[in-house]
Amino acid sequence: MNGSDGNPGTAVTVPHRAVAGGPELPLLALGSWYTYDRMDFDEVVAMLRLAVDSGITLFDVGVYGRYPQRHPLGNPRYGRTWTDVVFAHAMRVAGIARERYMTAEKIWMWAYPRLRLEQQLDHALLRLGTDHSDFVMLGDMEDAFDLGALVEEVAQLIRRGKARWWGVNNWSADELGRAHAYALAHGLPPPSLAQLKYNPARRTKAESALWCDFLARSGVRLQASDIFESGYFAGRTELTRGVARDVGGVQPLIAAASSRFSAVAAGIGATPAQLALAFCLCHPEIGNVLFGCTSRAQLRENLGALALWQREGRRLVALVEEFWFDRDRVDPAASWSAQPVELPPVVGHGHGASGAPA
Repeated sequence: MNGSDGNPGTAVTVPHRAVAGGPELPLLALGSWYTYDRMDFDEVVAMLRLAVDSGITLFDVGVYGRYPQRHPLGNPRYGRTWTDVVFAHAMRVAGIARERYMTAEKIWMWAYPRLRLEQQLDHALLRLGTDHSDFVMLGDMEDAFDLGALVEEVAQLIRRGKARWWGVNNWSADELGRAHAYALAHGLPPPSLAQLKYNPARRTKAESALWCDFLARSGVRLQASDIFESGYFAGRTELTRGVARDVGGVQPLIAAASSRFSAVAAGIGATPAQLALAFCLCHPEIGNVLFGCTSRAQLRENLGALALWQREGRRLVALVEEFWFDRDRVDPAASWSAQPVELPPVVGHGHGASGAPA
């Protein structure tokens, strides 16, 4: 059978799953950090067409990058990028109508309240050339804010048609729980997605009783991000791109274990990327798994994780137990921006029963 992009392969249709207060979301979504702006443009167009035709209809986008000091979104953390602009242009060139896909636009809390949520969203929408984002995702909570005021601002964006649903990125369960309670108490749209860093090495937060209980009670769904840990769980043995904050200080262990992880994947007839992705799909409260790729070949490989997940199920959780490196090294109750607690250097890893929820 020919794939939807005209190349040989087995056609794959990504399942969709409902989230509380929101739409049905594909179990897989594409991110944009360090992706589209380092690809050949022809390949961007072809890859996005393949993604949508395969049922990947949610795309996480953001205004990333360092801007001139005078620019309101100047951020010294990243080099200047245009990944969201490339994405939007490629979608138009691919002939993919706006109603066929959803966007989740990042709102940066490091710029708030200097820039209100609407100011940031307006700038992001200008870059995308659209009048709305389906989701707004409020970024890492690095300071204490009035959560009620934030919920009111998000509700205003939704009332004005600039957004439809919302979620958060790396908040604590307490922060999200209070925002969720405020929304319900005041008849405002509650959050639908909680994006957390989740992969075979970083399980402590997402698999904690604190988070699992909240997700089960609220109907908010987990969106797994950073699932490949800067490529280490996709078969790389050295960094080729920027990395996120290493809370718990476990990335040296992850890097050292990369080859072993690839060997475990090969033992079940899978690639390391497929194993990492399929592992995330085993979380009982998963709504969506977010990943980045830079070619159709990588996308086809990652789509193969669906068959692996359906075949192996929760056996995968036990299979990657040895790679759970952040066990006892992060606080499940903290936001991701919190600094790790003082612990002795890691010299090994746990081999006990999996902490994954049943």
